[in-house]
Amino acid sequence: MLRLVIITALLAPQLLLGSQYLDGIWVNDRYKKKIEVFVEGDRLEVYGVRSNRGHKSVFWRISKRKFEDNRGNRIKIEDDGCLEFRYFHSWRKVRFRKAMNTSRYYQSDRQGECRPDSRNATLRNSISGVWYSPKTDRELVVEEERYGFRIRFKRDGDWRYFERIRSGLYRDNKGNTYRLNQDGTMTWESYDRDRIVTIHRKGHSRDW
Repeated sequence: MLRLVIITALLAPQLLLGSQYLDGIWVNDRYKKKIEVFVEGDRLEVYGVRSNRGHKSVFWRISKRKFEDNRGNRIKIEDDGCLEFRYFHSWRKVRFRKAMNTSRYYQSDRQGECRPDSRNATLRNSISGVWYSPKTDRELVVEEERYGFRIRFKRDGDWRYFERIRSGLYRDNKGNTYRLNQDGTMTWESYDRDRIVTIHRKGHSRDW
C-alpha cells in the first residue's frame, strides 16, 4: 500500500500536466475573468488573456510547471491544481480554477481523419453578418468571437463587445444586453431597461 502511495505521488506532476487536465475553461471568481486553454505539445494556446476574447496568446514551456509568452507574462501550474497568471509589467498574480473541460470542436470522419466539426462551426458563426434595425433605420455589423461578439453600426461607429453570459444572452461592460430570439432576431435592451431595440439579420456578407 505504501509503495502504491509513493508511486502515485511521483506520477502526480505528470498527471497534473496532462492535456486532458489543462484543456478547458479556467475562471477567477474575484476579478470575473475567464480564459480558455488548449495544450499543443510544449505550448499553451490561451484565449481571453486580453480584452478581445477572440485573441489567442501562445505560452511556451520554460520548465515542468511554467509557461511564458513573448511579452514575458507567465503561467504557473500550482500544487493545488490552480493556474497562476503573472503579468510581466507589474508581476500581479491572478489565480484561476478549472471550471469546464472543452474540446477543439473536432470530430472523426469516415476515413478516420480529424476535421473541424462543421456543426459547431456553424453554431459559433451563426450570428456573424449584417443586421438591420427597423426602429433606427440603420445597419449593424456583427462579428462573433469565442466568448461573445462585437457589434458596430455599418460604415461608422465604434465596436462594442458583448460577452456571452449564458446561451442566447450577451452583456457589455455597461450592463446593456442582447438576447437571441426564437424567430432569429436579436433584441437589445439598455441596462436600465428603458430602451429596447430589435434587429433583424440581413445576411452573412463580410464586405464592409
